[in-house]
Amino acid sequence: MIPLLFACTSAEEQWGIISQNDSIPAYLSFYEKYPDNIFGDSALLKIEKDIFLHSNESITRRELYDSYEKFVNSYPRINDLIDADNKLDFLKQKADTLEVSGKLVSESHYLSSVSITLMPVSEEGKAGLYFDDGIFANPNTYPDSLGNFTMVFHEAALKDMPFFTLKLSMGYYGGSYIFDEEGLPINIKIDSNTRVIDIGDIKFSMK
Repeated sequence: MIPLLFACTSAEEQWGIISQNDSIPAYLSFYEKYPDNIFGDSALLKIEKDIFLHSNESITRRELYDSYEKFVNSYPRINDLIDADNKLDFLKQKADTLEVSGKLVSESHYLSSVSITLMPVSEEGKAGLYFDDGIFANPNTYPDSLGNFTMVFHEAALKDMPFFTLKLSMGYYGGSYIFDEEGLPINIKIDSNTRVIDIGDIKFSMK
């Protein structure tokens, strides 16, 4: 229907129809037909917003900025309307971060008092603590009152190691790594393209 309407109505009338339907393919068709029209700029901004929002929510590294980068390169006009290059840089920097989330489950402790430390694990199975100029550098966080936690950190924190584990600490109770039901340490492998990791429920007890 929309291409037929293009042939018999003005740009302003077409824009009124398209903006009501709010369709990205329709916005793109309109911009290709009217690139120099003020509504063409509005269509381009609608497309940019949609691609950026979807890119920003991606859980893989490459997909985080790939589509947006192709869009910016294909439609350089967008940088005359907004600072798209800066938004692309933001997405690329975000692609270098990792997000690890999960939920602590315990019947005997106040969850919000437990600290969670990410420990890179070498191929030999050794977990390491790291210090940068004397300052503890391992990613660290605390869960909320329900035990939910999210840790966001730069991939460099893994020190090029393919695995990591989590260490749970609670004051004088000391610390404990996470274990599976058979009592073996759980090591999570990092995929080269995976950016968001949900570990799920972590049952723990400190004696």
